[in-house]
Formats: sequence, C-alpha cells, structure tokens
Amino acid sequence: MISVTEAKKIIDQNVYPLKATVLPLQEAAGLISAENIYAEIDIPAFPQSSMDGYAFSYSNWQKDKKLQISREIAAGNNEIFTLNQNEAVRIFTGAPVPPGADTVVMQEKVKLLNNELTIEDENLQSGSNVRPRGSEIKAAALAMGKDSVLTPAAI
Repeated sequence: MISVTEAKKIIDQNVYPLKATVLPLQEAAGLISAENIYAEIDIPAFPQSSMDGYAFSYSNWQKDKKLQISREIAAGNNEIFTLNQNEAVRIFTGAPVPPGADTVVMQEKVKLLNNELTIEDENLQSGSNVRPRGSEIKAAALAMGKDSVLTPAAI
C-alpha cells in the first residue's frame, strides 16, 4: 500500500490539462472555462423589474390618488414608450422598467378596479423592486473566472 502523498504525486505526474476547445454554448454545459470571461454589456442591460407587479413613478405618485393602468410589459418586451404621470403599467419579473417609472409595487400589495390601481404598501420606497442597469455585472467586468464550471446558470 502507498501513502496518500505518494498517490497524489503519481496522479499529478500522469494527468495533464486538456486543450481548450471552442464549442457552441448548448454543448458546453458541465465543462470548465479555459479563460476569464468578461461581460460585453451591463447585466441587466436596463432597469429591470425584480417581481410581478406594477411600475410607476414614485415621485409623481400621491398616496390618496389612483393610477391608471396603461399597458402590460412582459419579460423580453422591447417596446419603447414613456410612462405618463398618474399612470402605471402591469409588469412581470425580468421586464424592462419603462422610462418615466422608477418603482415596482408587488401585485399582492395593490387593489385593482376598473383599470385603476390603488397601492396598499406602507413600506414602499422609491426604487423598490427595480434592479438598476448593471447591478449584477458591469460591462467589461469579470463575469466568470478561468476554471469555472459551466453550469446552465453560468452559460
């Protein structure tokens, strides 16, 4: 029988790193990154809703007034528009928060009647439930280090 130290030495003498290979992402799961990977863009690339709810302008909101629901924004939506004063939009997790809005109230913290929204969240603050652009990773920042496992989330 050999010692653990001797076994490790034998292993180290008989293994070698594999040659780096470029593969399509769908074939890379479970492999190891051969180099550092830097973000090409901010992630998220836009102010993003962190939950299902309603986006509106906190500074223009008056607690005793209702907001009109003007439209719905799903994740992946790239429609460009500006939210008007006294309006809110139905928004889903991952969707871009439109210009003119800066806060998302959870869907469980509102009452909706005849397309009018009443907010019932005493703890709501400006910017609540919005991920700012680049809050996860800034453009040019290290996104994944060399020798990282390429999990589905990492890919």
